[in-house]
Amino acid sequence: MRSRLKAFSIVTATHAIAALLFVFPLAASAQQAGSQTGSKQAGSVPRLMDGKPDFSRLWAESGSGDYSRNRKGCDRFPQLPCSYTGPGELPMTEWGAQWFKDFKNQGVYDVTAHCYPLGYTHQYWSAPLEIVATPTRVVFLFEDGTQWRMIYTDGRQNPKFEEAEITWNGHSVGKWEGDTLVVDTVGPWWGVPMQVFDTTGHPMSSKMHLVERIRLIDKDTLEIEMTVDDPKAYTRPWKNTRVLKPTPAGIRLIGQICQENNHEASQGLFTSQGLPDYLRKYSDWPDLLDGAFGPVGQTGKDIIPMIAK
Repeated sequence: MRSRLKAFSIVTATHAIAALLFVFPLAASAQQAGSQTGSKQAGSVPRLMDGKPDFSRLWAESGSGDYSRNRKGCDRFPQLPCSYTGPGELPMTEWGAQWFKDFKNQGVYDVTAHCYPLGYTHQYWSAPLEIVATPTRVVFLFEDGTQWRMIYTDGRQNPKFEEAEITWNGHSVGKWEGDTLVVDTVGPWWGVPMQVFDTTGHPMSSKMHLVERIRLIDKDTLEIEMTVDDPKAYTRPWKNTRVLKPTPAGIRLIGQICQENNHEASQGLFTSQGLPDYLRKYSDWPDLLDGAFGPVGQTGKDIIPMIAK
């Protein structure tokens, strides 16, 4: 298993570095062109060279321990007016409700302590988020776990479920509707039990579908409205709206890796040493769990027979 994990780490790191090396020169070019031609403005909203709103900034946010609830204030910067608004009790299916009951808010199996990536929706928990925008893509850089998410805005389509690699952060494409970026994100996700929707442990399946509407209310206020559609976990789609504010001056992202100072692992303090069988049954591909991340390059086509079992 060590060789498998090592291979996965090398592939993941290589993809991440290659992606960021491609993105940041574009961002630098955009900034240089902006300084030469003058920044386009519509009121107080900054613009990219092509006239679209520029989300590029380091943003503070409210931790999303529970997407169903309302919350005000930025976790690390309480003086800032961040917020998120939930729908109230989530409309879980019988499968989703049973998972939520069995999971017991990480009282049985602590996903975070086992150092799996949090995944996109779970990433909004307290750490700052940096956004780098260009005319062809928008990149989300998360401090926690040094994770990243790529949103392509160059007209391409999302891959088909059967052909896409299993992902922690989803496959995302965006299109503009006026000054609002509409982002469509699909799986296949790892899903429960290795990946939960939020810290509270709300369910998510491999076929969860997200639609986000991202806009600048003004230059210092970013709004992300997320619609969650996951028929296996929820009886109907539901929404959560998040408001982010710029971090104070002098703040920057730092590298954060789960394995650093992980006493749960080094001292054997896991809530459970392994995945209990009664949580294992919720996975859409239980045959991959024993291999931690499964074979590198696993795709939706490979796991459809497992989901059908």
